[in-house]
Amino acid sequence: MKNFIPKGFLFAGVHCSIKKQRKDLGIAFSQADCKTAGVFTTNSLKGAPLIVTAKKVSGTSRMLVVNSGIANACTGKKGVKNAEETCGIAAKKAGLSEKQVLVASTGIIGKQLPMQKMTDGIKQALEKLSPKGVYGFSEAILTTDTKTKTASAKISVNGKAVSLLGIAKGSGMVSPNMATTLAFVFTDAEISQAALSASLKKAVGSTFNAICVDGDTSPNDCIIVMANGMAGNHPIAKNGKNFYNALHGVLLALAKAVVEDGEGASKTIEITVSKAASNADAKKAAKAIVGSMLVKTAVFGGDPNWGRILTALGYSGAKVDFNAVRLALNEVVLFNRGKPTGLEKKAALKLKEKTARIDVVLNSGKSSAKAWGCDLTLEYVKLNSRYST
Repeated sequence: MKNFIPKGFLFAGVHCSIKKQRKDLGIAFSQADCKTAGVFTTNSLKGAPLIVTAKKVSGTSRMLVVNSGIANACTGKKGVKNAEETCGIAAKKAGLSEKQVLVASTGIIGKQLPMQKMTDGIKQALEKLSPKGVYGFSEAILTTDTKTKTASAKISVNGKAVSLLGIAKGSGMVSPNMATTLAFVFTDAEISQAALSASLKKAVGSTFNAICVDGDTSPNDCIIVMANGMAGNHPIAKNGKNFYNALHGVLLALAKAVVEDGEGASKTIEITVSKAASNADAKKAAKAIVGSMLVKTAVFGGDPNWGRILTALGYSGAKVDFNAVRLALNEVVLFNRGKPTGLEKKAALKLKEKTARIDVVLNSGKSSAKAWGCDLTLEYVKLNSRYST
């Protein structure tokens, strides 16, 4: 699918030998100053790049440097110094202020960045910057992912075309209370920093915060949005519904791509909870079901085990009257108002499909929520039993 590249953004991805073969360092560069917003992991263990970038994200930026293969987490003061040095090296070579450079890392925890390789990679990437370099950039940020993840949108703001481009990585260690991957959105919209930040924080709740691969939250999770204003639109302030909808759509597409590429996954899972007493209850219920290891393994095995779904619903913290609940799996009703329907064999046939759609009607209010995930397979266990810390 063709991606819309926002005006003024250049990209590159290179191999600087952090990893044995695949690209492992990417740069995104804006030809104009960017309003910047970000959300970060709630894990109390925070990677050094995240510590450095979080201090800058409410200001203006021009460049983002991302490496894969080494997370630069649990690396102490030296790790923070290396993250800061990465900003300094990139800034000097590009003629920028260090404050204008953001960094992110993903990969193995506990190893220090090889700074000479980082320096060489930054130099190499800066020489290759171009709009088409977006594909190399999207490859350079991957770890256990099997495919790149991009999404884009184009909208009109006061007659001016505005583009948004999203790029993400994520396959394992995915159960966010923020983002649980690295995700970046680049836009040429002219928008206030307050509106950009508010739009991002609102959009994350029903996109990246609504997915789960394995229940783990990474110490390096972040979503960063950079807006350079080169579309020339009338500045978006408080009422940027059109922009918000586009941002939400891009983030949702990226979030779904993450669960579709979940480590070892063979099926995706989509949870819909409706008629809940409150939005909070709907979200709690959906996240509990999609995050249940027993539900995930049942989906993998083709077992329409509705008891596991109701069990997750019961411990979710949502207000539930099980004598009012209706539960369906791929449109086959398995439990209705306190009683099983006996349609397990019919539902098992439906579980051969690539997506397991679990619909839960609580019949206790008017609120609803969705969540997305994937099954838990033998391949996931094999992959993570071999993956170094």
